Amino acid sequence: LDTCQLTRIYDTCGERPLAPDLGKSMQIVGGINALPGTWPWLVSLQVPSAKGPQHLCAGSILDAHWVLTAAHCFKSGKRSLQSHRIVIGATDISNLLDTVQLRSIYRIVPYQEYNPQSEANDIALVELSSPVIFDNYVQPACLPHSTVDSETLFSDCYISGWRMTTQRGKETSVILQEARVKILETSKCNSSWWYNGAMSPYTLCARYEDGGIDTCQGDSGGPLMCKTSPTSPFYVVGITSWGKGCGEGTNPEVYTSTQPFLKWIHGEMVKTEGDPALKHQLIHPSSCLVASLWIACLLLQSLNLLQSPHWLL
Repeated sequence: LDTCQLTRIYDTCGERPLAPDLGKSMQIVGGINALPGTWPWLVSLQVPSAKGPQHLCAGSILDAHWVLTAAHCFKSGKRSLQSHRIVIGATDISNLLDTVQLRSIYRIVPYQEYNPQSEANDIALVELSSPVIFDNYVQPACLPHSTVDSETLFSDCYISGWRMTTQRGKETSVILQEARVKILETSKCNSSWWYNGAMSPYTLCARYEDGGIDTCQGDSGGPLMCKTSPTSPFYVVGITSWGKGCGEGTNPEVYTSTQPFLKWIHGEMVKTEGDPALKHQLIHPSSCLVASLWIACLLLQSLNLLQSPHWLL
């Protein structure tokens, strides 16, 4: 498998430089507190409130300029882009350390066929105002290849976010939470036993077979992350979309599958490269190389060491 479908500019993706090996499954809503650097592609999308910035949704870093999240996080349309902020590399969002990076939103790109009534195609891209800097606390996520069977190949899956501590809780957890889950067969989740046909195409569902672990409102837009083997990187195979109840052990959570949208994701990211208004935000190694060669050519010309005009770029 290609471990980095959309982040070829970087050597790795889905890596966790500071994270210890994950142990056995965690229990109940709220799971356990994640250690700093455990999920370095996780971001907190925040909006202003009377008490200060408030966590709205989670998201996953795809590259230095883009975050993947759920479209329903922005369907109210009541807040301007300038009012949002993206908190990157944080574990405790109430106490931002020096390792945390803050960015504003340049634009939001929801999937064009997102349906806010059925929550079908619940996926969106967020372009950052300026690129993030990758380090031990901030890393890009991997996306799975479109041909991978997520329901059978990924057996080691996790969820993480600043989730609600109770189903009716009014406050999200300020500490990043994590828990281990299992992807279930979509046909089983969509049966009369659970969602009775309410799941739209291009969705996944996950929880523990015995219940007790699922995501809550504070995790909207956050990733369902899986590995193919103990040594493989983590892949973001799903985006938290919706569910019934929270940690009650009765219904699995529904996730937008990332695989059917890979072409769209890549297409939107590439559009930026062709938009003159956005080019100032991009730093490409190839552009740096061209600029370096151009300067070298000018220097050689000034020294009369470059005679042929065919060397000019």
